[in-house]
Amino acid sequence: MPERDWFVNSVGSTMLRIRPVPPKTLDEYWVADCEVTRGQYEQLIVDEKFPATEKPDKWPGIAVEISPTAAHPAQQISWYDAVMYCNWISLKEGRSPCYRRSGTKEMGIDKKGYDAWEEIPGATGYRLLHETEWEYACRAGTRTEFSIGNEEMLLSKYCQMSPAKMSSIVGSKLPNAWGFHDMHGNVWEWCFDGYKVPDGLFRASRGGGWNDAVAHCRSAYRSTDARAFRYYGMGFRLALSPSNESSGKQAKPSGVGTEGATAEQRPELP
Repeated sequence: MPERDWFVNSVGSTMLRIRPVPPKTLDEYWVADCEVTRGQYEQLIVDEKFPATEKPDKWPGIAVEISPTAAHPAQQISWYDAVMYCNWISLKEGRSPCYRRSGTKEMGIDKKGYDAWEEIPGATGYRLLHETEWEYACRAGTRTEFSIGNEEMLLSKYCQMSPAKMSSIVGSKLPNAWGFHDMHGNVWEWCFDGYKVPDGLFRASRGGGWNDAVAHCRSAYRSTDARAFRYYGMGFRLALSPSNESSGKQAKPSGVGTEGATAEQRPELP
């Protein structure tokens, strides 16, 4: 029997396989068809068997006026919060976690010290997408402004954006050609990639959010934000590298774009 190109994980996320085509700059990887939902993220928070030290510190909770149901996207999620969720679901499924504390502290723009996290080589668990992987999945083979072409008038069927007053239920908008929902709009999605700027180390986020203008929801658009930044328009999507048993390879970190970007500048990728 041929290998399946999808599976549903333990929290109900459908993971889709991406097989990059030549010229091959990415390894095969899996991506969730939707953003992590409020209900899925809150399973980490209420899991009494999981150590409190491995859960988000002083998490304010979901902004319920923006995501009123369990099927709406998780938001108010920092980069650290997203990393911890990836480790939680990895351990829940018996996979090796992709992230660990490096044993050092890093200074945030709020002048507070935070545990620095690093990737674990060869890990088989869930992780955040690298920017090149995110854009490849978002574009779904296109080179246009959006995955559905250049016509902004059509985008509302695929994208929750301004003048919306709240997020939409994940997957309620039409998917792109490869089956991925909400790559444009709904909530910004953290990526692993980092950029050094004068105020500290930032991480990239992609896709735009429910209250963003159409220009911010383009396939090439990037925001960069402090790792500890929590915002009612910020969430994430799960990725998974093939297990060592299936391919023996880990997706390669591949940063793209302009170094030194700030959230205010929000530069686009080439």
